[in-house]
Amino acid sequence: MTPLFAIGGSIVLRDGFDAGELLQALRDYECTLFFGVPTIFKMLLDAPEVSAFGTGDLARCDEDGFFYIAGRSKDMIISGGVNIYPAEIEKELLDHPSIAEVSVLGTSDEKWGEVPVAFVALKSGVNASDLELMEFLRPRINKIKLPRQIIFIEALPRNAYGKVLKLELEDRLRNDRLQNFKSS
Repeated sequence: MTPLFAIGGSIVLRDGFDAGELLQALRDYECTLFFGVPTIFKMLLDAPEVSAFGTGDLARCDEDGFFYIAGRSKDMIISGGVNIYPAEIEKELLDHPSIAEVSVLGTSDEKWGEVPVAFVALKSGVNASDLELMEFLRPRINKIKLPRQIIFIEALPRNAYGKVLKLELEDRLRNDRLQNFKSS
């Protein structure tokens, strides 16, 4: 693979301000990644006025000026005005010795707008309850980030590339709610 040397990168704060000169102010500030490859935009899109494209990735900057991917903007959960990164909850849950894999997504909530829901696959031959997992999470993350529901599944649905199929999880959540509604 040949590296592209004409690539430029910049961080743009969510409210639209250019963050190029504000590295010090970016510490732990949520940013959206944009990359610019003007020659490729000109060649492929015949659009020289386009200078950057958004990746959809959210990034954070550490004290040394390195940027780390915090998640995808479309996956972010906004609960009561608080931005919740599913990856943060997933990371903490994966520290539990019984959990093999986990995926967190947001679901609508009348009071908060959205709330997190965790889909958890346990390791073979191990048991854990939703209460046990919630107690495990309580000292590790802020209360508003605690999943409102933990759904146990055998394995996360994945595509051929190994990516979690979140739409299938959303369908499962919707179907579970429908079943609960019909039985009440």
